[in-house]
Amino acid sequence: MVQRGLAVVAIAVAGLGVVAATGAGPDLTGFGATRVVFAAHHQPDTNPKRIPGATFGPVEADGGDHIVSVFYEKGRVERFEIHYAPPVALALAETELARELPQDAKLVYRVTKPATCELRQYRSLVLARIEGPFKVSQKQKKFVALFGKGVPGLIDVSLYSSETAPYNGNTVEGIVLQAGYNAQDKRNGC
Repeated sequence: MVQRGLAVVAIAVAGLGVVAATGAGPDLTGFGATRVVFAAHHQPDTNPKRIPGATFGPVEADGGDHIVSVFYEKGRVERFEIHYAPPVALALAETELARELPQDAKLVYRVTKPATCELRQYRSLVLARIEGPFKVSQKQKKFVALFGKGVPGLIDVSLYSSETAPYNGNTVEGIVLQAGYNAQDKRNGC
């Protein structure tokens, strides 16, 4: 009887190891998700003039897609923008932002730059474990020289009220999520 109980525990632990090693799991359906999982949780834009996997609906009132500029690194989402037309209340945008972040993401800092945006940085241990140590490729050397190395598990988020007007802290027209750089450096962004 004890042996059967241990077998169940071993199977359960082995199952958890697979989830952790593959990055599968409920908390990576937005930022950090694989291309396949992200597409399964968002409405792909089927317009043949668009790059597959780069834009997702629904179509906003201005004719633009809701999620645009999706970039992938090693098969995982590392950057995208959420677009609202017309702008929505900050609380509604924050609700969607929470769904797009890994479930374990914790706020590192939040800075309002009244002339442009609100800049936030989040840290996810799940994402850090999946990303592993940051390695600089030959193509990335110039970028790293300008902005510093990416930090595994960090997500930089910028909220905008308008493309042309100052950030007002009440409404949001766009959110940009991207891999985090320069941990604790609040001067970057926006």
